[in-house]
Amino acid sequence: MLKIHALGRAAAAAFLALTFAGCGDSGPSEVVFELTGNDQMQFSKARLDVQSPAKITVRFKNEGKQPKVAMGHNFVLLRPGVKPIEFATRCLTKGGKLENDFLPDSEKGDVIANTKILGPGEEAELVVNIDKKGRYPYVCTFTGHAAVMQGVIVAR
Repeated sequence: MLKIHALGRAAAAAFLALTFAGCGDSGPSEVVFELTGNDQMQFSKARLDVQSPAKITVRFKNEGKQPKVAMGHNFVLLRPGVKPIEFATRCLTKGGKLENDFLPDSEKGDVIANTKILGPGEEAELVVNIDKKGRYPYVCTFTGHAAVMQGVIVAR
């Protein structure tokens, strides 16, 4: 049996402390969320949880069958505190249309990140950094969809 004397234990403890210092501080976690929208105007998930800080990749796909002009979907991540239905209503009343992805420039100040409007089978990916705890709402801004097509990323 190997015996370590007091000085050896202190040296070993110091070595381990230096070796593993910062191992728990490897930066933001990286999370990938797969999310879909469908012809029933629903996101596949209404809540996504993440430990902040985090680098989040959202892979969004319109799995519907109806044409883009009738049932296109986007994923719009909003700043904490922005109310999705009010935001989507502002987008429509201030010039939101298919050509600008139902997201007029005047409303982009409340947006952290967004995809374009996707037609059936189309997909998009976006990457965002969530540095602070909070509730980050997301919504589809296609005409009328926000009433039911919204969710939240909860960063703890």
